[in-house]
Amino acid sequence: MTERLIRTSYTDPTTHPVTDRQGITRLDESRLDQAYFEALHRLYAPAVHGWGVASGLGVEATPGATGVVVLPGVALDAGGRLLPLIPGGHARLPDGSTITVTAGGAALPTYGPQAEVCVTIGWGETFDNTGVANDVYITETTPVLRLRPLAGVPADGTEVVLARVGLDPTGRVTTLDGLHRKGISVAADRIAFRQPISSTVNGELTVEDGQCGLVYATPDGRQIVETRRFRVEPPGGGEAVLTVETSSGKVGVGAPDPGHKLHVYTREANSAAVYAVSHSSTGIVAISNKGTGLVVHGSPRAAYFGGDVHIAGNLTKSAVIIKIDHPLFPERKYLSHSSVESDEMKNVYDGEVTLDGHGTAEIALPDWFEALNERVRYQLTAIGGSAPGLHVSRKLSGNTFSVAGGEPGQEVCWQVTGVRHDPYARANPLVSETDKEGPELGRYLHPEPHGAAPDLAVVSPVQERS
Repeated sequence: MTERLIRTSYTDPTTHPVTDRQGITRLDESRLDQAYFEALHRLYAPAVHGWGVASGLGVEATPGATGVVVLPGVALDAGGRLLPLIPGGHARLPDGSTITVTAGGAALPTYGPQAEVCVTIGWGETFDNTGVANDVYITETTPVLRLRPLAGVPADGTEVVLARVGLDPTGRVTTLDGLHRKGISVAADRIAFRQPISSTVNGELTVEDGQCGLVYATPDGRQIVETRRFRVEPPGGGEAVLTVETSSGKVGVGAPDPGHKLHVYTREANSAAVYAVSHSSTGIVAISNKGTGLVVHGSPRAAYFGGDVHIAGNLTKSAVIIKIDHPLFPERKYLSHSSVESDEMKNVYDGEVTLDGHGTAEIALPDWFEALNERVRYQLTAIGGSAPGLHVSRKLSGNTFSVAGGEPGQEVCWQVTGVRHDPYARANPLVSETDKEGPELGRYLHPEPHGAAPDLAVVSPVQERS
């Protein structure tokens, strides 16, 4: 649209006071337009839309220069009046003068010494006096462009803020931003989405609109979205950022076709796919009533724990390796050891003792030793010389045992092992050989060392989606 937005004037502003015009208006319009339809629109518009910028009305400026340019567009004020800035039309300035609106917008001068101001647009009309001699009474919609101090912007929606402008003392532009700019909103408690649907019924082809989605509010303040599939994509399209499959309840974050109830995927090298932080409670809870609660795969490691780890049940592992910074070359090397393993729940204790003047010694173990251990076994090693007669003279009793047969003052290293028989161990005995059953039969914990295919693992590796 590249022409003025005008209407017939139903009043005669050339009279004092202004009076309604009498007789035919030459364009066959009726005062009904002004008294009814305009008033009706002003009731309807704010009932459906919240006031603000509807489209366009961008603001441009050159840093270090005076003046700003308001681009064509339209806004709606709180009174339901449209504020159109149309190429070919005009806008009014606060002093009552008019400026022409071109395809490049309308120029609004700036002046000092105000530091920050807002560019606003408000409703206005201007009577065209050029046709009065020919009995032509025309009023043009000429929105008013203003520079308002921040504290002087009306809060009632009679003016719409387009931009905030920073000025130097001479009125030159220093900054421009949209901090106080406000777009229109839509007031509705139910929004239906429709799309074309093609169908064939009894040999007849039909194309019609069908409802594909519904958004509505409930009295308790909830917003309900009814749709088969919901996707959030970046502007301009691209891979879905969020996908919700309402039929299956699956949610994908970065996964356009989620294969799980919550499927998260990212290609970012230095960002976690899922990041959970809790100030004073559990960060993540994973529970499965009849399956595996948590499956973790990764390379070079599957998991990293930065604190203590508690396992209430059994810890099944293929190997336990202790890895530390090498004590001799901590900056360049690691030192790794394997743990001692057994087919029993075995505990190992050792120490050193110096024999008394009779070549004997009593060795005391912790008060809980016998409550924890049974089937105790002993080993003794004499230090500094042979002791063929060194032996356990009294077996463990009262959490102590005695040794004898050594040389007076001789140092002896001792080792005691025991098998757990505490209540938990008795309720959960170690069974060293068990049969594979159900889905584990024919599969391997580590298939490749046995020459089997990787997909025969008991726990299948999680495949990364390309």
